[in-house]
Amino acid sequence: MQNGAKIEYDYSVAKLFTFTTILFGIIGMTIGVILAFQLAFPELSNLAGEYGTFGRLRPLHTNGVAFGFTLSGIFATWYYIAQRVLKVSLKESPFLMGVAKLHFVLYFITILLAVVTLLTGFTTSKEYAEFEWPIDAMVVVSWVLFGIHMFGMIGLRREKYLYISMWYMIAF
Repeated sequence: MQNGAKIEYDYSVAKLFTFTTILFGIIGMTIGVILAFQLAFPELSNLAGEYGTFGRLRPLHTNGVAFGFTLSGIFATWYYIAQRVLKVSLKESPFLMGVAKLHFVLYFITILLAVVTLLTGFTTSKEYAEFEWPIDAMVVVSWVLFGIHMFGMIGLRREKYLYISMWYMIAF
């Protein structure tokens, strides 16, 4: 890229994570409202059948909001802000673009599998650590891909200084 040339940023992965944030925000918070009604009116839990009981829906709500909603938003923020702050586009590195897309696909599949297993009752029965080991392994691989992308972008940066916003993103 020539000095002074305008950088064309690629927000495709940021958009995917943003849509995921919205999707799981709606799902997770809707389940939270259902749970609130079940707490206020316990007889509602009996109407929902086996899969609509408080014990089945609570882990779905907490994990859906924590991982599906919040974490998706954090990832979307990274994929948007990193390009601008580091002054490098995802278009410039096919490898990092591939890592970013693989990160999204694996993350989304992991969240979907987590929803299915939590809803059907396949858990470790440990609060906030309910996922079975194959899903835990997928979470680890997802984080490794994110780390590769994060430090790869930092390595390609054109901006001389690493601003505090990047240090916050590294720290999370």
